[in-house]
Amino acid sequence: MKALSLLLVLLAAALGGAGLPADLVAEQARLQAQLTARAAGFGFADAADLRKFDADPDVALALSRHQLLRKVGAPALQAFRQEASQGAFLAWLWGDATALNLFLEAATPLGLNQRDEDQWSIKTGTLARWARLWQADPDSRRGVPLRLAMATALLPPGEGNHGAGQQVPPPDPLGRYLHFKQAYLAKELYPSFERHSVWEYMQVVSSPASDADLAWTRRMVNTWRPDLRAKEMVVKTVSEVKYGNSPHPYGDYKDVLDGGGKCGPRSSWGVMVCQAFGLPAVGVAQPGHACVAFKTAFPETQPQPGNIWKVDYGAGWEKSRINGLSGPDFLQAVAARSRAAEFTRIERTRWLGAAVAPAAPAQAALKTLLVAQMAEVRRAKPVFGEGDNAAEAEKEPPTKAAAPVVAKPAPVIVGAGLATLPAAGFSKLGGARSHESIDGGRQVYFEKNAPNTWAEFPVEVARAGKYLIVLRAATPNTGQTVDLAVSGQKLATLPVPNSQGLWADTPAVEIELPAGPQVLRLTVPSQRGLALKQLELRAR
Repeated sequence: MKALSLLLVLLAAALGGAGLPADLVAEQARLQAQLTARAAGFGFADAADLRKFDADPDVALALSRHQLLRKVGAPALQAFRQEASQGAFLAWLWGDATALNLFLEAATPLGLNQRDEDQWSIKTGTLARWARLWQADPDSRRGVPLRLAMATALLPPGEGNHGAGQQVPPPDPLGRYLHFKQAYLAKELYPSFERHSVWEYMQVVSSPASDADLAWTRRMVNTWRPDLRAKEMVVKTVSEVKYGNSPHPYGDYKDVLDGGGKCGPRSSWGVMVCQAFGLPAVGVAQPGHACVAFKTAFPETQPQPGNIWKVDYGAGWEKSRINGLSGPDFLQAVAARSRAAEFTRIERTRWLGAAVAPAAPAQAALKTLLVAQMAEVRRAKPVFGEGDNAAEAEKEPPTKAAAPVVAKPAPVIVGAGLATLPAAGFSKLGGARSHESIDGGRQVYFEKNAPNTWAEFPVEVARAGKYLIVLRAATPNTGQTVDLAVSGQKLATLPVPNSQGLWADTPAVEIELPAGPQVLRLTVPSQRGLALKQLELRAR
């Protein structure tokens, strides 16, 4: 069976390699001569000449192939192709103009100065990672999976941000690609995910979190704080990471949310939670501080309304540094990259200038055109947007209690058997909030750092006696409690164990209820946030 599999791979390489030259070193020289001769017929006074030059698909593909050889190195590519499956992958890439152009543009550095210096290269290790994904999943050759595979090859987990909660050693690139592909197909990610560029996908798939933590994060937010899914605001869960020293080491991101931390762990959490939902995000360095930047499909939201990229839980863009760039330079670079047609035109001008022979007449004209195009890019100043979130950068301000809410539900009958009181069946809320649950119905949320928030539930006790009370609650923190009082008299303190933010039943506690109409009041002290789905009372 193994021999047959190997034969099939070799056959695929042979068939796919029909268009791949045998000698890539000689091919690079041939392509240079072809492009130099073609360029001789153009003055390159403006971008119109480049469009005419690129109008012939064969010529356009020749330029892209030369750029691949230049950036990887023809000898390195020649060695890379010797492994059969890698040779088949390279033959496919050599003939697929769309994939080749996407890849070369995605590999281009972000910074404007880095683009001008043109000193970057592509390692064969990057191609080997991509070839592995290409071979493992045929879907990776088109559409969103294609862009995901490229991104995972270019910036695999462990080569992007680092921070508290990360997996050591980093997650496997194939597993990471499949994780996000499956999450995308299952509609677990924000709808904006499918519109990202390859570079933006790189700022998602490179998360240092384990795939299990990424999946847990989505389930946890969906359960515990579904209100923060609105308008892609999951970054606001940073406020739920208690500011201060953690009482325990960080094994994973569950430990970060449970134990809290200062600006570093909170920044690490902020980047990860955005990435878990498919939002591009990066860590931000500021003087004596660390925070998070992310891309949103809702630029009207705070902070910096009007910006697609936002920096949060710190000062503004002017005090930020990201991946070696100042905040303003980062914004200018991502804005330039988002103008896709312009970006492609400028980079292909650069590719052609590097491809034609040094003494060719077109060389000087291409250099002049490139300088003019980049000068125009630099004149497009970034929009900073106003506002920051420095107030929560290194402290936890008291939570503003929600306005009181009054409702008129029918009392739940409590007697023999099991009585279930849905959280939506409250008669009054004091400081707590009610919102929709992602799994149907509604839930009540008791805010962090809000003293004595409460919820009341009317019941009709058919028979006086002892009952067991159980809460279905969600909290990602250790040491949470709820006080239970009946008609003004405290009956018990109910422990709420850390459920990792997922629905779980609390330990049963025995209480005694008098007969007749009663009001159950749940009061939550000043602690971390807690979500309530229902109460259960069972006669003993």
